[in-house]
Amino acid sequence: MSYINLELLKQRNLSLLDIQILQLAKQARIEDVSAVLSEYSLNVDSLLNLGYLEAIKGKKGETEFQKIRTTKLGNETLDLISTPLITDGDVQMYSYLCQMYTEEDSTRSLGNRKAGLRYCAEFRQIMGFTLHEMYWLCYMFVQNTTYSKILEYIFFEKKNNPYGKFKDNLDSSKLYLFWMDNEFEIREFWAEKIKTEE
Repeated sequence: MSYINLELLKQRNLSLLDIQILQLAKQARIEDVSAVLSEYSLNVDSLLNLGYLEAIKGKKGETEFQKIRTTKLGNETLDLISTPLITDGDVQMYSYLCQMYTEEDSTRSLGNRKAGLRYCAEFRQIMGFTLHEMYWLCYMFVQNTTYSKILEYIFFEKKNNPYGKFKDNLDSSKLYLFWMDNEFEIREFWAEKIKTEE
């Protein structure tokens, strides 16, 4: 893990030690890390109770710490924690977006989910959009365009910019170009779809 998303870590009420324990538990499939896990039994118990870890049946004679593994939630958290700029809100919004995108047309695919999530969160932050504004912008884009069959590519096509970073190539984003061409209509659409507090 070369990056730790501290904001997401804080949102999930996890400590750096918790992440290290999750990583060790993930490694437990291929090597015995039970000695280290047993030193942090309180943290392991907490992560078990929160659903990040589980105890497998294991083999006869194995200790309770040799049976510790990450759950699907634990693995997803490790993956997301190493993704810059995303929040829990971004994860939830992107999940809805993925569902909507694939339901609209069965020939569409998501592409690289992690990259798509990262591009979506980064785009939203660069543009200063709320989660709802971002979702409805993407919804409107999908409804009004037919040439994008891979969700990741509505944000950024790495193959067209192999050495570039997303934030430095925003003007090549299909979604950004759509925004620039339709800002007035999109803002009207937002006014219809997003309830504002008065």
